[in-house]
Amino acid sequence: MEAIARGYTDPTAIAGKLQISSQLATKFLRLAELGYVMRVEPLEPSHGGRARAYWKVSDPYFHFWFGHVFPNRSRLSRGRIKEVGAEI
Repeated sequence: MEAIARGYTDPTAIAGKLQISSQLATKFLRLAELGYVMRVEPLEPSHGGRARAYWKVSDPYFHFWFGHVFPNRSRLSRGRIKEVGAEI
């Protein structure tokens, strides 16, 4: 979920971020069955190409946690809350 929350939205990019195979990343996307992530199907193709589906974290709490808090937990634990807040 961290990879998706940080902008890696297609299975290949997610697999690259996690350093696993694309097939294994697809299995992790079973989080959709639990309602934590969702697959978004665009209505129109972008830039004249084919419309490509992408993944996003569907729960706003998890999106904020994995997108901002989780990657900054060491700074937050050292009391650098204002610094992290300014970046967010």
